[in-house]
Amino acid sequence: MHQERIQEVISRLQSLEPSYLDVIDESHLHVGHPGAQTGMSHIKIKIASKQLEGLSKLMQHKKIYHTLGSLMKTDLHAVAIEIIPVNFEQT
Repeated sequence: MHQERIQEVISRLQSLEPSYLDVIDESHLHVGHPGAQTGMSHIKIKIASKQLEGLSKLMQHKKIYHTLGSLMKTDLHAVAIEIIPVNFEQT
């Protein structure tokens, strides 16, 4: 079930045209937390996108939350976001 959610998150975030995207399911780290008890996921998003450049951290997060849409209410309990500079080279 969590893998399907991760794939849906990846699919929705493609609209931001990321040059780098990694979505990590961290639900196993939150066993016992209220969101885990309801079956919702805890995820970490690492993303580089020109659409996020120049925005404040607050606006970057709002744009990502808006892109995730209904998943924020139905499937995701917690989302950690790491914005990576577009020109950063992953090794």
